[in-house]
Amino acid sequence: MRAVVQVDGVTEFNWMWMPAFIGHNRKLREKMERELGPQLIGKSLDEAHTCVISWVQEQFPQIGGLQEYLSAITLVRDKVG
Repeated sequence: MRAVVQVDGVTEFNWMWMPAFIGHNRKLREKMERELGPQLIGKSLDEAHTCVISWVQEQFPQIGGLQEYLSAITLVRDKVG
């Protein structure tokens, strides 16, 4: 998994894997889409995932572990078994 997914060829944020304080906060999601969304155009999913991690860290430097959490979700596979 990543912090972004491709749906019908469009890169979208994967809100389900974001920390709850982001995924459940409409205003924060809108800010993220507005500020970060255009930067993801033309990037691979791995590059876009890295951009999301950097953006979240910049927004919330006081919250430890965000980079580790968001980086670790790449270990979760789409298929089990």
